[in-house]
Amino acid sequence: MGTKFHSGIKAIHEAEKPISKAWELSLDHLELDDKVKKLMEILSDHENLFINYNYYHNHIHFAEVIWASAFLAKKENFEDKYFESMVILLISATFHDAGHPGRANRAPFETEKISAEFFRNWWKNNSLFVENILPMNPSQIEQAVNELILFTDFTQGQAKVITDYFIRRDNENYGLKMAKLKKILIEADVLMNCLPQSSFHKTGLILKESVRNIADDKKWLLILEFLKENAPHLFTSDACKELKIDALVRKFTNYLENNREKMAMGSNLQEDINARFKTF
Repeated sequence: MGTKFHSGIKAIHEAEKPISKAWELSLDHLELDDKVKKLMEILSDHENLFINYNYYHNHIHFAEVIWASAFLAKKENFEDKYFESMVILLISATFHDAGHPGRANRAPFETEKISAEFFRNWWKNNSLFVENILPMNPSQIEQAVNELILFTDFTQGQAKVITDYFIRRDNENYGLKMAKLKKILIEADVLMNCLPQSSFHKTGLILKESVRNIADDKKWLLILEFLKENAPHLFTSDACKELKIDALVRKFTNYLENNREKMAMGSNLQEDINARFKTF
């Protein structure tokens, strides 16, 4: 399974249209009805709308999150609303950072509101073309996607309440397991930032967006700080447990904690990490 995930990421990076490739891979992986291809074709025609030149929050990131969402969702149980849930999830992943200004939020939900508005404007002009795909009316789809996009506001401390939130309830919206969908989307959104092979590169891109030029040792310390703060509350879904992503991230966190001295000396840890850690 891990090989398939990373092969998909490689295919996305090599594709002329990364978002279209992510949808293609996801529809095949999730074994969705061919009628969803109409939606994929529309998004493919409009892919230029998603292109921006942010270092991190760009169309490549959107495509990675689409594929990661599909990959994780395959391991979850959505019962009789599987088809509707997967389409809502893929749409939400596609638009979750659309129109992102390439900087951190200056107020709660600032960039997420931009993305939600981006989706609503697109949906207003295209919902009629896909109304026969889902047994939900356009306003229901808009509400569900909007709710998922806003939930990706990863403010400080949000991860601490995620676990309790999902243990308490899995609220439903038009029969959809919304809490489960939110969990998958937030895990997919940060997954590449927490994997041993990609976290250093992704952290560097995020720092470039914030116009911060810091030494490599500080980047490793930032990764460790993020993992210690958030990892215990993330990757707790059934999918992450089955794929052992939770165990991999814990092992990575412990490795960084045990190599603080090497970080401080400016050692390049990536080569050792690549040799020590197998992907999930």
